[in-house]
Amino acid sequence: MKRIFLLAMALLTAGVLVGHPLYAADASAPGDQTDDEVDVDKECARLANLQAPASDMRTTNVQNDLAGCNAEELYYDTQSDSKATQTDWNRVRACSFAKNDSSVLMMLYANGFGVKRNYDLAIRYACRQRTPESDFAVDVMITDLFTRKTSGTEPTEQFEQCKFCANNISCGQCVYIEESQKDKARMRRLSEIGHRMDVGQKAAFDKLVQTAQDFALSSSRNETDQSGSSRASYVIGAEADVQKLFLKDVEQCEQGTLPDYTLVQFAALDKQLNSSYQAIMHTRIEGENKPLLPTGITKSGIKETQKIWLKFRDAWVDYGRLRYSQVPAYAWKAMLTERRIKQLEDLRNSDPPVINEE
Repeated sequence: MKRIFLLAMALLTAGVLVGHPLYAADASAPGDQTDDEVDVDKECARLANLQAPASDMRTTNVQNDLAGCNAEELYYDTQSDSKATQTDWNRVRACSFAKNDSSVLMMLYANGFGVKRNYDLAIRYACRQRTPESDFAVDVMITDLFTRKTSGTEPTEQFEQCKFCANNISCGQCVYIEESQKDKARMRRLSEIGHRMDVGQKAAFDKLVQTAQDFALSSSRNETDQSGSSRASYVIGAEADVQKLFLKDVEQCEQGTLPDYTLVQFAALDKQLNSSYQAIMHTRIEGENKPLLPTGITKSGIKETQKIWLKFRDAWVDYGRLRYSQVPAYAWKAMLTERRIKQLEDLRNSDPPVINEE
């Protein structure tokens, strides 16, 4: 299943900070600091030459898995897998060294995931992420690591880089990480439901899942506020909201809660949907590709999403006919039409308004 939050990929490039190449050698840092207050500059200088143990850097057993690997994705996938083994963590570590991903190496050594916990190494990898733009956030992170090191007690919670995001790029990346993991969990749940179906139902269900993904992506990209530096977080969140509602619908149907609308209700909703859609399409602007004030949403984008929504609606009807034959087609259409009306009306009635009507 394709599910990678395409609109957030720019954040992956902009938000992931990596360190300099590492050189394998066993080493330890002399003169551990014990004061309650940490001088980050001095701490980073003290650990400047600290290198990871040679044994940690050996990757021969997983070398074939390193081409094109994504250390951060591997880290969070493995962390969320209750059945993860030492081999899985070896793969994460090997990818992290291969890609010089200091942020992942920092978390591996801070948490002792697949390696012996080593706060000095974690701090060293944090220091490699310092830039004029990120000094404050990284310095707070280093202070936290130093506190963990000198506390003399086992940490009560895992060290997590996203606790220290300090700007829209890094925080947007963290939103991507969180929602990506949730999305994978949703897809696993949908897969489990699909396995209970016969061949015909499963084929229709797979098509429905795909169209749900297409609609979620188009709706988030074309009908979400694109102004300001936090736009990527908004888009990711909007996409996730559609996917969460879709999974909820599927699960409720499996539990026996099915749409219950009359043909008269559907006819009224269909008429209302057409009215809302036409009101947007007839808004006076200079060209349909010009952004509607002030969010960057365009009529052409809404039109594209509406076409995809129709495919999503029809896929529900096709699937429902096979899986829940007692539910008439108009009931599925009414359920989805009622929601689509709200989405369009929210665009028209936003404050400040997305659309200026005549």
